[in-house]
Amino acid sequence: MKHHLIKKRLQRNPAALGLSISAILLVALLMHVYILDRFTVILKDENLLKDFQTAIVNVLLAGYLVGAYYAVLGSTRNTIDELENTWRTETDALSVGYAGKTGKRRLFIIGLVGVLLAAILNYLTIGSPWNWSIREPEIWWNHILGLFVGWWFAWFSIAVSDSTTYISKLTARIDSVDLLDQSPWSPLVKHGLLMALLTIGAVSISSLFLIDPKEWAGVIVVFGVCLPLAMVTFLLPVRGVHQRLSEAKKLEIAWTRKRIRKSRSLLNNSAPDVLPGQMADLTAYLKLIEGVSVWPFQTPTVVRLLLYLLMPIATWIGNQIIETALEQLFK
Repeated sequence: MKHHLIKKRLQRNPAALGLSISAILLVALLMHVYILDRFTVILKDENLLKDFQTAIVNVLLAGYLVGAYYAVLGSTRNTIDELENTWRTETDALSVGYAGKTGKRRLFIIGLVGVLLAAILNYLTIGSPWNWSIREPEIWWNHILGLFVGWWFAWFSIAVSDSTTYISKLTARIDSVDLLDQSPWSPLVKHGLLMALLTIGAVSISSLFLIDPKEWAGVIVVFGVCLPLAMVTFLLPVRGVHQRLSEAKKLEIAWTRKRIRKSRSLLNNSAPDVLPGQMADLTAYLKLIEGVSVWPFQTPTVVRLLLYLLMPIATWIGNQIIETALEQLFK
């Protein structure tokens, strides 16, 4: 019970949680370097400066991933609560189903897999990373934070996967679909946008490990990775509603065409049952239904998603500005 209360509190303000973790780690890193009097050495050695920059990126990523993980959980529960009015009355409480989606044992195993992958990456990039006697303090930070980041990156990834899949499947509980009123699905769209934003943010910060400030090719590669990831994480939560809207649209079009054929036959037989203007009304209604989108979002939503995709470029530009400023300051 106490565990669930703590979890709910963390979900209420995940941004503050992530910023607090990054701030604490950054202060600890700077204090460590200051106590060892290594600032001068770091600024004079290009390799040490790169290790120090990598440590800062790890600090930022560590806080971001923790906050992003709890943001996913909080958004999922909020989306379920906001959509409760659309469920069939005979269905049970939905949040209970999601609470048991990722068990403690599964989370622990997934976290260990993330740590293992991070350890392997350390070994491949540095080689014998745990030989402390010949390693600089900045590298110690990178190794320890790397394991922490690996754990939370794995948790964040599985949380996004579980959340988007679960939210999409919940559309089976929808009582009815109104093609002319898609406002009930706005919580799904909002959730999808948040999943895309969090994913792009994680990739953008991670790209600082790889992108050289003077290499546009790296930026293009990261942007190419972000685009499909953002589209997948955005569309998965609304996939179920898309299917329901597509089915409803086909049925409505078929029903309207059937009415048109029936009215046409009545007109040919000069039947008195056909009201004046009925054929025109049915034809106009058919055009209206054919123009209804089967995706529950409008153009502004797509524009917002495209703006999110500019984050990797913004990150690259910020990194370039900082490096240029440091070079000029300590030239």
